[in-house]
Amino acid sequence: IPDAPAASEYTFDHASGTLAGSLIALGAIRRTGQANLPTVMTVWYTDRSVTPYRDAACDPVKRPGVDTGALPWRPQEIRLNGIFTKSQATRVATTRLNKLWLGDLSGEIHALDDAMRIRPGTVVTLSDPRGLVSKTVRVFGMSGVNGTYTLPFIEHDDAAYSDVVVGEHVRVVRGFQ
Repeated sequence: IPDAPAASEYTFDHASGTLAGSLIALGAIRRTGQANLPTVMTVWYTDRSVTPYRDAACDPVKRPGVDTGALPWRPQEIRLNGIFTKSQATRVATTRLNKLWLGDLSGEIHALDDAMRIRPGTVVTLSDPRGLVSKTVRVFGMSGVNGTYTLPFIEHDDAAYSDVVVGEHVRVVRGFQ
């Protein structure tokens, strides 16, 4: 299943135990601290417009508030030799920065046999009394035996795939209180 914007395919609801009653429990929910996340992202690519080829970097992609000083300058650079254009490098930098800032919630779903139909990459919706209200997450694996399975997940937000850096206004309506 591609890592791209996607609609939720299943719902796990703590109160009703949906997905054919397969939800046993939601494991620990973790939130990545944003204090150490990069606020500026640069992607290096292979510039094939010149001979010999050379490494080049896209313009730094910044979180809103970096230029005004509201957020500190915390750079991260990535080298991706399989990218050959500045525009693609800029899109990768933007998506990566958005995913780091919008996908900071992770955890595990503990479920029974019916959860076997969920493949890694599937987007599901979670509701739980600990503050999750119709939160969409992407399952990225599965482990288990004897009818009990653990599905690790990370927060999913379609805005992470935007061509612009998503600002803080989005965080207010994202579902985890």
